[in-house]
Amino acid sequence: MAIKGKKKSRGSQARRRPAAAPRPTVTPRRREPWYRTTRGRLIAGALLAAIAGLVIWAVMAAQSRSDELAKEQGRLGEYTTEMRSILETVGPPAGAMTAAPVSAKDDLGSLEKDVVGWLAQLTNGQQQIQGVVTPAGEESVSAAFLQAINTYASAARSYELAGKVDGRALDDVLQLAAQQRDQAGSQWQLATDLLDKARAEAEMNASDIAVPAEAVPGTAPSGAEGGDAAGEGN
Repeated sequence: MAIKGKKKSRGSQARRRPAAAPRPTVTPRRREPWYRTTRGRLIAGALLAAIAGLVIWAVMAAQSRSDELAKEQGRLGEYTTEMRSILETVGPPAGAMTAAPVSAKDDLGSLEKDVVGWLAQLTNGQQQIQGVVTPAGEESVSAAFLQAINTYASAARSYELAGKVDGRALDDVLQLAAQQRDQAGSQWQLATDLLDKARAEAEMNASDIAVPAEAVPGTAPSGAEGGDAAGEGN
């Protein structure tokens, strides 16, 4: 007979809850580097192409500049040689004028005869410079050299006039001739400075073209053979 009030023990036969299934561990997906993506490769390729294009352009521009510089040096070298030749023509009369009489007290000597030779040489110089091919953009250089020769010629004509006057007029004419002679030297120096500026811009040494009255006939200016920074001898 069952005893009332006594609970039945479940013991080992009690029902257990089933254990929950383990949750899978989610590993975060690594993001692929941009340079491995299709878009990244396209961008990188475009950048490399642009850089290569810039390098090629820079090389071609440098080569073009080098070629143009060499041509400019050649033109200026030839022009400088021409001006040295003209200097040999203008130098003797310009130098002789420095020894001309300065006042009526001085003996005119062979002045009248000398002037004939001076004018012949100066006219030759004028014709020479008009036949010279001036480098593009340097027209002012030739104009300055020509003006200097023209002023030397004016001085020679003033000395020519001196042989036809006397007294105070002679002093005035001789002073005028001396002023014109000195002015011509200054104009020639200005022309040389302009030429040297152009040569410096072309990476060349100075022309060393002397003022005609100071030039020594039969000697080449320093730098006439070799020695220029650009490797040319003119």
